[in-house]
Amino acid sequence: MLGDPRTRELVELRSGLEVQAVELAALRVNDEALQRMRANLEAMQKSVDDLAAFGEADAASHREIAAASGNVVLEELLPSIPRPPWINSLASELFTRKFSSHAAALGYFDSVG
Repeated sequence: MLGDPRTRELVELRSGLEVQAVELAALRVNDEALQRMRANLEAMQKSVDDLAAFGEADAASHREIAAASGNVVLEELLPSIPRPPWINSLASELFTRKFSSHAAALGYFDSVG
């Protein structure tokens, strides 16, 4: 499915759901989840030159935010929307953007909490 014209639409859908997950997680996150999110962010930063490790840390970050949203449907739905296979191959180009957006989410959690 990711090779067809709907790839862009899937990316847009997933992005919108991730924003919703961040907004809900900001209202419901606990200290333990925040610590795991910080650890995932640190792992992303340390593994920018290791695509597999970077991808896993990024995916773990998204799973943690979805779990912290407190919305089980959202938590189950997000992983069912596949990420394009090329997303992790762009780690070096996307790192600054992804790292900044993840850091901004943590800052948002801190400001709301």
